[in-house]
Amino acid sequence: LRSVQFLGGVATEDLVRGQASWTHRNLFHRGHRFTATARASFIEQSLHIDYLFPYVLNTKSSVVLSPFGQHFLERNIYELFQGGITNSFIYRYSNDLTGTASYQFSRNLELSEQFDEALPDTTFEYNLSSFQLSGYYSPGLTSREQEGWVVQPYLEFSGLLGGASFSFQKFSLDVRRFTRISPSTTLAARVNLGGILDVARDSLPQNIRFYLGGTSSIRGWNRNQLGPKRARFDSTGAFRGYSPVGGQAQFGFNAEIRQQLNSFIEGFGMALFLDGGQVWRRANSIGERSLQFAVGGGFRYQSPIGPIRIDVGYKLNPTDEDLNIYQGIDRGGNLERIGIHFSVGQAF
Repeated sequence: LRSVQFLGGVATEDLVRGQASWTHRNLFHRGHRFTATARASFIEQSLHIDYLFPYVLNTKSSVVLSPFGQHFLERNIYELFQGGITNSFIYRYSNDLTGTASYQFSRNLELSEQFDEALPDTTFEYNLSSFQLSGYYSPGLTSREQEGWVVQPYLEFSGLLGGASFSFQKFSLDVRRFTRISPSTTLAARVNLGGILDVARDSLPQNIRFYLGGTSSIRGWNRNQLGPKRARFDSTGAFRGYSPVGGQAQFGFNAEIRQQLNSFIEGFGMALFLDGGQVWRRANSIGERSLQFAVGGGFRYQSPIGPIRIDVGYKLNPTDEDLNIYQGIDRGGNLERIGIHFSVGQAF
C-alpha cells in the first residue's frame, strides 16, 4: 500500500540529478493514489503532489490533481520560479493509445539576464492559464527492445478563461520510428516540430519559447544553443559570449543507426547519427534561417539501469555565433564545432 522510491542519474547538462517519491495506494479503499515527488538537479528543483482518481467514467479513464512548485535555472538565459496546479483527465483507449486533457494555472516569477552586465537583471511576474491536449500513440513499441512507431501531438490554448497574462496557441508534434534492420542493428529516427501562434512579437516569456540543442536534442550543440542568439557584454563593454533567445517556431530531426556488439562485450554497442534543425524567432520568418546539421557517433553500454551513452557531435554548418566569433575575431577555437554528450538513456 505504501512505497518509497529513490532515483539518481548523471549527465552532461544537469551533472547530477535525483528524485525521491512516496506513494500511498488505495486510499479510502477506493483505488485512489497519492504520490509526493521531489526532484533536484543543477537545472531544476521541484515538488509535485499527484492525487489520482481512477475509473471516473469507466475503467479506461482517470483524473489527476497535481499542485506543484518548481525552480528552473537555464544559465545565461533565465531563472524561473513557478507554482500552480494541473488538473488532468486521462483516457487510455488501448495499450497503444492514450489521450490527456488538462487545465493548468500557474504564477510565475522570471529573472532574465541582461545582455549588458552593467544593467541589473529584469524581474518579470506573470500568470499562465491554459488548456492542454496531448496524445501518445505507440503501436508495437516495447520498452526494452524498441521497435515500431511513437506519435506524440500536443496543443495548448492560453487565456481562454481569463486570468492569464498572455494569450497564445502553441502546438508541437513528435514522431519517432524504430526499425529493426537485423537482430543486432536498429534504425532510429525522430522528427519534431512546433509553433506558437497569435502572440505579439517577442513578447512571450522565455520559458514558453522553443529551444533546440543538447544531449537529447540536436547533438553537437550544447543545451538550448542551436538557433538565434544575442551577444553579452560585461560592465566595461567587453564581449562575454552569446546567449540563445529562443523562438516561436522550431523543427528538428534525428537519424541514428544503433549497432549492438554483444559478440565482443555483452551489452556493448555503438551508434552513428545525423541530427539537424532550426529555431526561428517568429513563425512567419522561417525563410530567414536555414537548417543546421551535425554528424557524430558514440558508444552505448546496456547496464541494469539503462543504456549508458557517450556521444560526440560535429557541427557541419555552424554560424559565427555558434563558433563564438564576434566582429570577425574568433574567441572560441576549433573545439567550438564539437559537442560531447554523456547520459543514462537513449537520446530518444
